[in-house]
Amino acid sequence: MGFLDYFNNFYVKRMFGPSFIFTDILFCLCIVLLFNDRKYDWKGILIKLADLCLTWLFAITVASLYYWIFSDSLYSMFVIWPCVILAHAFLMNSYSWFQRCAVGFTLCTLLFLSIKLSAILGLWFIKVAGDDSNNFFNAGTIIIFVLVLILMVFLKRFSLSQFKTGNPLFLVLLGSLAVITTVILIVSQSTAYNSDSTEYSFDSLNFTLDLGLYLICGISYFMFYGVTKEQAAKLEAQNIALKSEKEQEVLALSENNLEELKKIRHDIKNQYGFMKVLLQEKDYAKLNEFFTDLSEATMVPLSFIDCGNNTVSSILNFEAGKARKNGIHLETNIVISKQLGIQDSDICSLLTNLIDNALESMINDSLCDKGVVSIRMFMKGPYLIMEIANPVKDDSSAEERMSLHTRKGDKSLHGYGTKIVKSVVERYHGAVSYNVKDGVFTASVMLLCNEEGEQK
Repeated sequence: MGFLDYFNNFYVKRMFGPSFIFTDILFCLCIVLLFNDRKYDWKGILIKLADLCLTWLFAITVASLYYWIFSDSLYSMFVIWPCVILAHAFLMNSYSWFQRCAVGFTLCTLLFLSIKLSAILGLWFIKVAGDDSNNFFNAGTIIIFVLVLILMVFLKRFSLSQFKTGNPLFLVLLGSLAVITTVILIVSQSTAYNSDSTEYSFDSLNFTLDLGLYLICGISYFMFYGVTKEQAAKLEAQNIALKSEKEQEVLALSENNLEELKKIRHDIKNQYGFMKVLLQEKDYAKLNEFFTDLSEATMVPLSFIDCGNNTVSSILNFEAGKARKNGIHLETNIVISKQLGIQDSDICSLLTNLIDNALESMINDSLCDKGVVSIRMFMKGPYLIMEIANPVKDDSSAEERMSLHTRKGDKSLHGYGTKIVKSVVERYHGAVSYNVKDGVFTASVMLLCNEEGEQK
């Protein structure tokens, strides 16, 4: 049997009629519309059409290979469509891995069940109404078109594209449903193929089982969507709460700085007057002693970090104040633009979460007097790079380091720091990594900046 016999038998000679070709194209269109995230402008539409053609050709290639190896097409759909969905899910979009798996499992399962349900109802309709099975618009074709249309609308309406993470237990559930359904359908198809009966009859048992599986799979996906949406809403609420807390703290710092400046201004007037008297009396020794004491006294409150970016400077000064209270020094090496093209609230979320984690790590390890928190920020092309490093007591993994128990008053915020960092990084098409090496924990972040000063 030649490699092209599948195409010759099923597409040229139309062994199963034109409805078979229509179903193949319909499935390919469904896969493209669900996984191809291009916009619906003229360029996006052309890309989707090209994608549809390539997907169809890939499906025919896989089917031809299967037909060439096994010399039949009885179980081919259980190989063809998982291969097409898998290839498309991981090559043709920018969705997260959990989105691709959830939609892929659900789509694969419901497509199998759509084929089975349309076959049962179509054969029943042929017997009852005497429909011509070779007619393009026969009952089976119409039924599967309606089922796939419902499937596309359902998965589009409850799309996971707005979420970046999800509950892995539900992924296991959807994957298990896909495997169980596939096994049931293979057994059912094998039983029907080996049956000696040639009479068409409405198989109520199989129909009820398939319809039940169809509904269970749809409900499971909907539950997955609901749980994921709830988690995203909770994360967003925690994000907002944390941002609000940090903004209030930064505001309080600014107010304290203003009060300090007022006091210093008042003291300077008195000190200038006293120094003027010492100059008039030519008491240079006492003037020198007074000036030395004055410089040492004002050194700490006047030692501010100024990197040229007001937002970053304010945040770093605030964090430096918290670090000093615990005997920790912040070492900064920052060369950045005055305008980064990143929202102030997002910069605040990133720096405060990463620096707070470094400070808490050193406090937990009792290393406050034995090291510094190193902060590097610089531009590399259109990207902002930041690295926050701190010493650690042992060589525990980065994952363990990021899950240290918080000592903050509000423990409900614990566990959301890394999620907020990840959310901000993904919003700016960047990346984040954590590493422990030679007793130093390093958090590295890369963000794509927008020259116009707006969020990407």
